[in-house]
Amino acid sequence: MKDLSGALKDYNKAIEINPKDNSSFINRGLTKSEMGFKEAAIDDFNKAIELNPDDSKAYYNKGLVEYLLGEKKEALNDYNNAIERDSNDSKAFYNRGILNYDMGKFHSALYDFTKAVYINPAFTEAYINKGRANDEIGDKSGAIKDYSKAIAMNPNMFEPYYNRGY
Repeated sequence: MKDLSGALKDYNKAIEINPKDNSSFINRGLTKSEMGFKEAAIDDFNKAIELNPDDSKAYYNKGLVEYLLGEKKEALNDYNNAIERDSNDSKAFYNRGILNYDMGKFHSALYDFTKAVYINPAFTEAYINKGRANDEIGDKSGAIKDYSKAIAMNPNMFEPYYNRGY
């Protein structure tokens, strides 16, 4: 079990000592988010971006929290910013794909999941969601291929079997 309260105190002290270290703001934002303080987490990610506008992780984590808050437009913008700064971040593509899928933008989601598995060929969840996007656009054979790939990678996972059988 994590000591989030202790972690928060430590990040506060780190920021007090070095208020120009953007990674302390990112880590404090992650801690605040995990504690349920989503808006305060976004404030920390914004401060991290202010200190280092080129840090993709600040945008990525801000996008995650915005997505959880239902702020889809803002989350999409931050995922785009993260990808612009680090085009090899498979998780940024994956999470943007989840958001695009949720917004009914299935072709965009498929693109994002395809990029995620290109960057990280062992990304099982991306193959599953790529299959879901293929299902939505009517490419059943593509979906079956993606689910089969996920099964080959993790034969004890429920979802790809279920989706492939559907």
